[in-house]
Amino acid sequence: MGRARRPFPGWVALALVAGSVPGTSGCLDPGRAVLSREDTVAPTVVSTKPAANEAAFAKDAELEITFSEAMDPRSLAPGIALRTGQDLLVVTVSIPAPTGNEDDPNPADIPYTVRARPISGARWAVTQYQLLLRTLLSDTEGNALAQEVSVAFTTGP
Repeated sequence: MGRARRPFPGWVALALVAGSVPGTSGCLDPGRAVLSREDTVAPTVVSTKPAANEAAFAKDAELEITFSEAMDPRSLAPGIALRTGQDLLVVTVSIPAPTGNEDDPNPADIPYTVRARPISGARWAVTQYQLLLRTLLSDTEGNALAQEVSVAFTTGP
């Protein structure tokens, strides 16, 4: 028959009963004193540059969209559109570096500004545009814009 084998040679089985080790009875991470709440609030558009119905927006300027909180970078390119007449223009989006402190209990309170411009060139054509901020845009917690935002503006000479 041979020798009997132990199931885990060299291993020692250890069982802990919940709460039996001092300091492990709670659900909080021992290094974090604040239990943050789940973010379920939809982000909002705080401001845009140009503002709605602005005339003579500089042809070499960039669009600026400030959101109420940090946005998911994956949602920015598909969520920001620029239209002139019936034509939809492709935009390039500059994604800001992360800001704030990871230990901040309310990181959603930090405004987040994104810049965009038409990919067709460095200068805008002199015409009317419509900036569309779609409900595809979402914050880092997955909360989407509650409604689409549309900003009409005209470029100047």
